[in-house]
Amino acid sequence: MGPNRHRKAAWAVAAALCLLSVAQVQNTQPSSAPAVTEQRIAALVAQLGDDSRTNREQAASELAQIGLPAMDALRQAAQSGDAETAHQARLLRTAITQAALADDSGLFRKTEVAGHFREHVVFTKDLAILHDRKTLRAVSLADGKQKWTRPALNWTLLTQGDTLICWDRTELLALDVATGEPLWQRDIRYARVMLGKDCLFCIQSVPPKGQDGDSRAFCLSMKDGSVLWELAVDAPDHNPLTEYGSDDICLFSVRVADHAWKLVSVEPASGKKLWEAVMHSPGDPHTHCYNYASGGGRLYVFYHRNTDPNTPPNVCDWSKTTPETRVYDLASGKRLETDLAVGSVQNNCTVADGRLLFAFERTVVAHDIDRDYKTVWSFRVNDGSDGDYVLPRGPDSGILILDGTALLAVRSGLLALDIATGKPMWKFPTDPDNARIHSGPVARNGIVYFTVEGLFKGSDTGRRYLYALDVSKAKQLGMPEK
Repeated sequence: MGPNRHRKAAWAVAAALCLLSVAQVQNTQPSSAPAVTEQRIAALVAQLGDDSRTNREQAASELAQIGLPAMDALRQAAQSGDAETAHQARLLRTAITQAALADDSGLFRKTEVAGHFREHVVFTKDLAILHDRKTLRAVSLADGKQKWTRPALNWTLLTQGDTLICWDRTELLALDVATGEPLWQRDIRYARVMLGKDCLFCIQSVPPKGQDGDSRAFCLSMKDGSVLWELAVDAPDHNPLTEYGSDDICLFSVRVADHAWKLVSVEPASGKKLWEAVMHSPGDPHTHCYNYASGGGRLYVFYHRNTDPNTPPNVCDWSKTTPETRVYDLASGKRLETDLAVGSVQNNCTVADGRLLFAFERTVVAHDIDRDYKTVWSFRVNDGSDGDYVLPRGPDSGILILDGTALLAVRSGLLALDIATGKPMWKFPTDPDNARIHSGPVARNGIVYFTVEGLFKGSDTGRRYLYALDVSKAKQLGMPEK
């Protein structure tokens, strides 16, 4: 047997020992262990190519014990010109990743939750509120323990500060987040509700029971449900289309004629009209399904326009529509010259760091806001090998911007992309076969929370988990080996 074959055999033995022992060593390592210097890690990685078998195995064993902090150096070593060093580095990275994904590794906490939350999940500062149409469950983000439960109806949930808002287009119930006890209740017959700063914006297309009048917009105090202001809404068919609320504006669109719409912007504190803007005139092609986003002093309105003149106005055939985005100045309502033939009301969108980000089913695209929305990067989530895709947007879900990265839920886990370049930074996998992220991600004090449900490995019944992921450690995972 030649020296090269001896060396390969030695590497194989070392790799096997590494794969067998990393999880044991990693998971029993005390959390208070002193940090290892980058210089020490670099020296150990270099030692992987030592001529001495003993030295190589010692380096592999110590790198395995170091775990996640060694991942970046091992990632570079995996590209080494020395085939054996590169191979051993890849094996170590795989083993360290497997150890980190163990439930007690310190990278994340996974807590099984009773019931199911397919319908709705919202996150407060300290709690995840899970809703299955029959029961509300409040689960602590700190330890995953259940704090309270109460019977529920088919509610939509909103939360701000210490208040949980439950509404069903007929009544609005405010609960104390900490206890689940009622605070106040109000009739909001056929109203749509959106959050403002310390208040609730309501667009009511039918007057309250026993009252006459037209559609109206009004604002309720989050503290006690009292009416802060109200104004009549010019909507002759009593059908405001959609609405958008933020700390800066309360925005809603109303029908002014058949298939003609205008945007109305209202000051949150007083209800004073700030501006109106014509969205579509009677002669324009019919449009459907509006959605909004804002950032950098601009308002983005996403919709689909009919491209077939023979399509009935009230029919939205996706195959005969094209997505469009209009851009408005948020302060004045002036329509800016730049319109975008991009985006979709069906996709995740966010505005951050001078980028307008869209997450489509298979790709994530970034446009530079200050350069006429030029496409600056595009990342394909599915490379054709694993069938990955971006999960649909849901409650408290979408693109999470955190420390210069865009986090989004994909079929196989949580993916982090660099906002500036679109480069994939790291990926946290959930169960690769049957489990999916349902709600989230949201960030609280450096921890990212999300819920996962599905058929996990080793289980023939559905299970639901609340995950708490330490982002500082998740960054060290990097991207999985191809």
